Amino acid sequence: MQKRRIPGLQLAIVRDGKIIKTGYYGIANIQDSIAVTKKQYLQSTPLLRHLWALLFYNLWKKEN
Repeated sequence: MQKRRIPGLQLAIVRDGKIIKTGYYGIANIQDSIAVTKKQYLQSTPLLRHLWALLFYNLWKKEN
């Protein structure tokens, strides 16, 4: 994470629709050095935009 300059990360691994592992790493607030926990909301908009596009593309592809 340091190499990529990522201050904090929330992780969930899902298998067969069930969460099998969660992890919270780094800091959520650089100014106050607040650790990442499951209660924080970290911005994931750029990633979600790509996932939604992929979802809609796959749905469109199935119908055509």
